[in-house]
Amino acid sequence: MNGSERRAGSGRAPGGGPAGQAEATRAAGDMPVGWVRAEGGMVTAEFAIVTPAVILVALALISMLVMGWKQVEVGNEAKEIAREYSLHGHTTLAEQAKATGADVRLGVEGEVVTVTVTRRGGGLYSWFDLDFSGTHRAVIEPRSHG
Repeated sequence: MNGSERRAGSGRAPGGGPAGQAEATRAAGDMPVGWVRAEGGMVTAEFAIVTPAVILVALALISMLVMGWKQVEVGNEAKEIAREYSLHGHTTLAEQAKATGADVRLGVEGEVVTVTVTRRGGGLYSWFDLDFSGTHRAVIEPRSHG
């Protein structure tokens, strides 16, 4: 028996004979050597199950951010209309907002003007019948009588 035959049959080569198998098993953490390939599709199945849920959560978060943005936008619109009315006693911004589909309510009590702007939610928000509303109060500035 020459040296090359002896080495091929000995347990020293990885996976060759009982000693090589034991070495490969210890390296794999007490799992058989082929276990990675046998369960490779399991990760794909888990990914396929989890992906729609992750996408729905991401869409819900984005939708909530857009809702907040729209709410701030409507509030700013009410603030600008109230500011213009408090400075000039009239407003063209309210008419512009009405022309773009907003419901604008303007009320004056003493020296305070209250403006409420309501806009219908479009797109996804119309499915849930959501309205965005903003109210702002401003003190009417004394006018110069010059």
